[in-house]
Amino acid sequence: MKFQVTSLIFLSSIPAIVQAGCLSEDPTFTGVSDIPNCSFGRFKRRVNAARAARVAAGDTSCKKLKHEINDLFGGADPYASLREACGEAIEASTNNVLGSFEDILFDERLTKEFYDGNTDINQQVQQRRPSAYNLNTDIGNEIIQFHKNVAKKGIVEWPSECVENFNSCEMNTVMCCWVTDRKADNNGNGDCATPYPRGSGPEGSNCVDADPADNTDVCYADHERSPQANHVEGGFTIFDGEAEGPSHCHGFAWSDDPLSASNRFMGNALFYVSLKDHLRDRGYVRNVPGAPMCGCLEQMPTVSRSDCTETTAKDTFDFSYDHDQDVFTAQVVSTKVNFNDCGSLREHYEELVNEGEVEENDEFSTLIVGDDQCTDSIDTFLADQGIERI
Repeated sequence: MKFQVTSLIFLSSIPAIVQAGCLSEDPTFTGVSDIPNCSFGRFKRRVNAARAARVAAGDTSCKKLKHEINDLFGGADPYASLREACGEAIEASTNNVLGSFEDILFDERLTKEFYDGNTDINQQVQQRRPSAYNLNTDIGNEIIQFHKNVAKKGIVEWPSECVENFNSCEMNTVMCCWVTDRKADNNGNGDCATPYPRGSGPEGSNCVDADPADNTDVCYADHERSPQANHVEGGFTIFDGEAEGPSHCHGFAWSDDPLSASNRFMGNALFYVSLKDHLRDRGYVRNVPGAPMCGCLEQMPTVSRSDCTETTAKDTFDFSYDHDQDVFTAQVVSTKVNFNDCGSLREHYEELVNEGEVEENDEFSTLIVGDDQCTDSIDTFLADQGIERI
């Protein structure tokens, strides 16, 4: 599918330039291309190459590079003007959605059920028979192609409002928690082991009730947080000690700035964390009882910690020079999205707060409480319910 990015004009009120340089006067100069991350240094080199070509051709009207660039920007601050053009081009590019979760999970209803921990994707166990369900050859191939051709190259649309798990996200944070592993012999990512079962799974099969790599303690699930997932109006489930068994939580957070990479590619981060990294690569499935498998942090169970993924992007710009208006217009012509480990989700959120990227929400520390803090957290929660443990 081809998307058109609207070029954005700026500095339209610049006065006419006297004795303009050779580039601004030459109608064959139409701009410069392939400028990664709006690099002013790369921009200068591209302009200098165009200037040098005219000097070599005998053009005596060319000025020094600094003055040529000043002329091209009508005397305005070139660096500030370039950054403004890039910002406007990025804003325009936010409308260029390359794919959605329905491309993989079929429709809104199945997307919702999947993120609650349901559907065959969560329930079935990978089997050894070629004709049986196999994550590597069924949805697994679709995930790989989507990762390569969509998630790493452009915007993945955030799930629709029909998927209530991701509607609010008051803390700019999503977390997933899994309790089952079903991918065998996977470099320490859980204890699922071959042989896979031949059919639906005999008792005692190495992969029927396998556990993911344990990276957290689940303290409790407050059912009021996510009635759309657990289908009850209230109640709670307490996981004292190691009652929940091995569990694994992983999430991501994003800036309030709509033009930041973490905000623009929120959908990409959700795809990578839930479908690529943990379902396809690690084989993690199913939800903590009483909570969705993935959702805004305020819908999820209270846990001790969570791992974290940070999304970054490298945008490449083309700049076109309009001789009639004496201005540059910019557009994003390609994007490379990267997914990086950022350690602890709580620490990453605190970094965003300290950097002024997101407004602090005190509730965060009641949802990811810290190592060895589950007992105190449970006691506080029960006290709020009018219950005292003895």
